[in-house]
Amino acid sequence: MSDPRPAYWAVIPAELRRDDAIPANAKLLYGDISALTGERGYCFAGNEYLARLYGWTERSVQRLIAALADRGYIRVDMIPGKERRIYAGAFLGPP
Repeated sequence: MSDPRPAYWAVIPAELRRDDAIPANAKLLYGDISALTGERGYCFAGNEYLARLYGWTERSVQRLIAALADRGYIRVDMIPGKERRIYAGAFLGPP
């Protein structure tokens, strides 16, 4: 799969920015997830791609995604045999 093309702007909601239970790097990662959530309504970037953006390990990305999902800021759907879809912000939809 080719690298996703991010939007120019990243959006991080105020509620997330002010949530002390979320690590700062998870907030930054959310911004990139929101920037990668294009017309499809979800981000399909893999952990390797997201880790390369900041020089993090894939395991760090896994933990940050889990922190965001556990607090309800993102929803992660696995499409068997296809891809992972990360929904954020206005694209989150019903749980």
